Order: sequence, then structure tokens, then C-alpha cells
Amino acid sequence: MFISVAVDQVEMEGKDNNALCRYEFMEAIVRLARAKYMDTAKESVLSEAVRRIIEDDILKSWTWEPWMEFRINSLWQMDIADVIMVNIEGIKKLMLYYNYGRK
Repeated sequence: MFISVAVDQVEMEGKDNNALCRYEFMEAIVRLARAKYMDTAKESVLSEAVRRIIEDDILKSWTWEPWMEFRINSLWQMDIADVIMVNIEGIKKLMLYYNYGRK
């Protein structure tokens, strides 16, 4: 499944061949739903198969983490935020130069 969704139709700068993009990850979920629920005749509609794999297989075994608490307590630091805010215009120019932030 990983190999079939990780085939790059278009070369993406900075993408490792052993990594998935978001759309490739979603494609893998759809393919898994089809294989598990449609090919076994447990579901007849793909959208229901996707809903079922998300609800029954992914979310039931997912361990929810307190990410916002982690961001506030561990990741965000006042001194780093100060440095970023003082240099925000230069950071924006660098991001535009390297095509980040383009819509």
C-alpha cells in the first residue's frame, strides 16, 4: 500500500522518497478502506468504508495526546518568540524567497 501511494507523479522539492505527503496518506486510508471493507463485501459504498475504517480502526486505537498543553508548556518559549518577532520581516522575506508561504 505504501509503495502504491508513494509513487511520485511530480517531483516535489524536499520530499524524501520514503515519506508520504498528506494527500498520499489520505489515499492510503482510502485504499485500505476499499481493501478491508469493500473487497470483503462488508460495505458497498466507498465513503461508508472510509468512514468505518476511520471510526472503527483508526480512532478506536488512537491515543489522544494533550498537544496544546505540550505546545504551551514545552514547545513555546518566550526568548525564542522574542527573537522571532524582532526578525519577523526578514523571516517572511526568506520564506518567500524559498517559495514557502505561497498560495
